[in-house]
Amino acid sequence: MTLRGTRFSGRADFTGTRFGSDLDCSGVRFGGRAVFRRAWFAGAASFAGTWFRGREDFVEAAFGGESSFENTRFENTRFGHRVHAG
Repeated sequence: MTLRGTRFSGRADFTGTRFGSDLDCSGVRFGGRAVFRRAWFAGAASFAGTWFRGREDFVEAAFGGESSFENTRFENTRFGHRVHAG
């Protein structure tokens, strides 16, 4: 799935979403809260160059296959508030 360059002005809620293939969120701008709580990432995930302006929530997100939170791409990513992960 590709969301490259997309802009979200309000809350983007992906709670419980199952991403069955690679996810490319490179250059995405999240203007409000970005919620990936209990989301499942089957393939590689990239948030390189993404701008998170609100609070981010990756609590109970599952990274499978080639992906893990530790090796998910976050190069040049900007965070405006806290990131909740765990």
